[in-house]
Amino acid sequence: MKHSVLVAAALAALQCAAAHAQSNVTLYGTVDAAVTRRQLAGEQAVNGVTSGGLSTSRWGITGNEDLGGGLRAQFDLSSFIRVDTGEAGRSSTEPYWARAAWVGLSSATGGAVRLGRIPTTGFQQAVRFNPFGDSGLLSPFLLHNYLPSPSQSLMTSDGFLDSGWDNSVAYTSPGFAGVTASVQYAAREGTAAGRRLGLAALYGTPASKFSAGISYEKTGGAAAAFPRRNPVSDRSAGVVALRDFTNATIGASYDFGTVKLFGQYRHARMEGTAANVRLQTAQLGAAVPLGGGRVLASLARTGKTEAAMEEQNRTTFALGYDHDLSKRTDVYVVTLLDKASGLGRGTSLALGIRHRF
Repeated sequence: MKHSVLVAAALAALQCAAAHAQSNVTLYGTVDAAVTRRQLAGEQAVNGVTSGGLSTSRWGITGNEDLGGGLRAQFDLSSFIRVDTGEAGRSSTEPYWARAAWVGLSSATGGAVRLGRIPTTGFQQAVRFNPFGDSGLLSPFLLHNYLPSPSQSLMTSDGFLDSGWDNSVAYTSPGFAGVTASVQYAAREGTAAGRRLGLAALYGTPASKFSAGISYEKTGGAAAAFPRRNPVSDRSAGVVALRDFTNATIGASYDFGTVKLFGQYRHARMEGTAANVRLQTAQLGAAVPLGGGRVLASLARTGKTEAAMEEQNRTTFALGYDHDLSKRTDVYVVTLLDKASGLGRGTSLALGIRHRF
């Protein structure tokens, strides 16, 4: 009898431990490709098939384990995909897990800590407060801040540092009265990227009618070279060496039901030994439900000022329709107009399909 009781107690303990150690791993991703005519300001038109129209194509593996007491271990490994060629990454020079590669711990009461390559707080808010989301091809705000045209010099520090930081530690607080705060720090580790610090606060959830966010990012001791003026219209302009970057961004969205409005403003400052550059980007956007999908529109304008240099600006407008075929598959058509100081207008068109899994 005593032996049976001990066996039963041991089995119960094993079952309890197994319950606490429950884990799951999920394969996820987005496959997006479009037939495109690509032409930004000052560039020649290129026709073909492009990966990542409304969303950058990617795949990933994420998982978590219940450690008991409300504590969970988590990880995420995610890679970009070039669907048009079958190659990994957005380019042949970036690492395989360039979108995300981190491991961490989280709890409902203590928040979450992550270590590794982590998307920045500024980029996550940039995606949230514009109707074209994370589209590097069609979102005017992302084009201006993360993927500017190589034909003109309206480049910001975000384009240099990318949408994710290597060698970083990030903490996200639990929600309090609808607000979550986050901080991210990345060490230099002998690279040209410098020391980086990101701070952010967000109110609301993706399902909320009203959401708002603010973010601040600072980089010190970097080593980057940027075109001083338009390299197409002024080939003798040369480049400027910059070391210290800061940007501050505010954004908001409100869903009226008949239309969801988006707005963002970012002020970026880049400084070097002999240069002090300012860039200011404003974006307004809207998503209007129509039929089985939504009409999407976004307008972004960036102005650049630098001492003893002529001011420059860039304006980009995107208009399109995204139609749902199911909860996971949609088709879309988008046109984009791009104009920058001293350059001819660029006109792009994309007709594509996106599937999420």
